[in-house]
Amino acid sequence: MTDFEAIAAAFGDDPGASPTPGVFAHAGPVWRWKSQNADAPAAWFFVTIDGDTAAAIRRAAGLRRGFGSIRVNARIGLSTFATSLFPAKALNGFLLPVKASVRKAEGLAEGSIAEVELVLA
Repeated sequence: MTDFEAIAAAFGDDPGASPTPGVFAHAGPVWRWKSQNADAPAAWFFVTIDGDTAAAIRRAAGLRRGFGSIRVNARIGLSTFATSLFPAKALNGFLLPVKASVRKAEGLAEGSIAEVELVLA
């Protein structure tokens, strides 16, 4: 533990915590998942929440429901929506689904960088 961490801990502050408890910011590319079934017309779009943000969310969320999903309220640009983060073990993080209406409203296409704000619900 560094001196800074020891001092912060003594005052009840977590230097790795988000500035507002339960609120997390992350930026990442929008990517497309499509079924390997050629007859399946649907494609899903996600932003991967990984790194320090995923670790902080994991700590803050504590016990999770179902298969590890976490309910959140998300904001991208001016669009807000309720959804869940889904665990992505291979990515050591979470997947945030991004609806077509949000992508359209915010002008996001596959590969666009989305700046996301997440609030634990």
